[in-house]
Amino acid sequence: MKDFPQESIEQARWVVDKYRKRTKSKLEIAAHLHDNYFVHINYGFSEAIKKGNCSLYFHEIDKECDCFTYLGVNYLIAREASLAPKMWWATGIKDVDEGEDISEERALDHGFITVEIGKGKTLLLDRQMGLYGFATFDTKHNIIKVYNKKDRKITYRHYQHLSKISQEEYLEKLEKSRSSEGGRTALSTTQRIRGAGKREVYLSYAPETHKLKSSIRFPIVNFGSEPYNKSLITDLETGVNKNGTYDFRNGNLSVYYASIDGWAEHENPQVPIILPVRSAEKLWKIWDYLMAETGRKSKIKQRTGALKLMEKIKEAGFDDSFTIKPRSRASKSIRINSLEKILEEAQKAQEKTINFYVSEVGKDAVSYKSLLRHAHYVKASDKAKSKNPKGFVYPEKEHLTLLEKEFKNYKQASWRFFNAIIEQMKVRVGLKKGRLYNVDRKYQTTFAQESRNTRYLDVMGALGFASELFIITQLP
Repeated sequence: MKDFPQESIEQARWVVDKYRKRTKSKLEIAAHLHDNYFVHINYGFSEAIKKGNCSLYFHEIDKECDCFTYLGVNYLIAREASLAPKMWWATGIKDVDEGEDISEERALDHGFITVEIGKGKTLLLDRQMGLYGFATFDTKHNIIKVYNKKDRKITYRHYQHLSKISQEEYLEKLEKSRSSEGGRTALSTTQRIRGAGKREVYLSYAPETHKLKSSIRFPIVNFGSEPYNKSLITDLETGVNKNGTYDFRNGNLSVYYASIDGWAEHENPQVPIILPVRSAEKLWKIWDYLMAETGRKSKIKQRTGALKLMEKIKEAGFDDSFTIKPRSRASKSIRINSLEKILEEAQKAQEKTINFYVSEVGKDAVSYKSLLRHAHYVKASDKAKSKNPKGFVYPEKEHLTLLEKEFKNYKQASWRFFNAIIEQMKVRVGLKKGRLYNVDRKYQTTFAQESRNTRYLDVMGALGFASELFIITQLP
């Protein structure tokens, strides 16, 4: 039977030996493994890219790997610890804590292990998703109930399909990923790296179209219910040659909204606005010259805040249609730097982009509704600019009223949460009769519900944003 390299086996045994010097309990050994003790491997794909090997064995990993590679590491250590591990691969995973809304959770494909610590005692170990506890499989409803006794919480792992992977199957797939085609295979499931400014960037490869895609996602925070525009997604996509070479400058930029951004697939993705990268570069060149006149030394592509950049560009004389106001700073910069031809080419590309978008947006009901709603907002904002330069649709008094209403809701939700903590403690110390398990269920549900009720102000407080940045886009 095919086995892991001896170097990896020896490293796994070294880790297990460390565990056994601290405890004889299988439960505690499994907990040590989940907590990454003496393993110190986190999720990441940058190391695989740098090493030119997308599926590493345990002894080859320095500090990070993808979930499929980590699956083998966990399995090998658990095997050497005599925990009878099993490897699982699931598609369409959604982990839902008590009280949370499954419709708000992103779906992904992922691998994890289970171990046996006694008769009928199965533990699920999934450090990369932060899931640990006693597992109960409900195959009829495609749910795994995971009870973390230490944290006293239950998580329901929903999935579309679940399959068990044997050691032989795993090693065969790992070896294939170590081949020259391994990078494409690994990227076909989408991987995540840290980009500029520590921004999370998702990389994926589509074997059917031979396209490589780099994607970043921005959460949208609104007061109240917003079913569609919850995430703003920007994709950079280009073709990959047979020899593996590619050039993102030959690709396209796509910008669109989705109700939920998933690991690889999104829920309710809207019709994108697509602009060729080379056309975008023309605009960046024009804006670089423009920003240089304001005293900016670095190029605009280097960690520039979108809102700040948009504000400066508009103040300089650019309209939303990319036309230039006469006798503005922008018109002067273009004339001095002889950028008229480049601007004309960029405007033609923009016109082509918009024409394509308009021809497609009517074919998707959600996209069309979102466009109409935004059009009403822009119209109202343009009208409001006569009263305030930034075009706020609602006056400051209404903004404050909205914030005060939300803060009142925040206080009420906080009191409900604190009451749940108090009731839990009464039972725990014996001042009130009741089962700890039941009171824990109420506490966990209340915590999730009230966190959802206060998340808008929580985000504002965490980011330190002024209230005027949270402009309501929903009009009557």
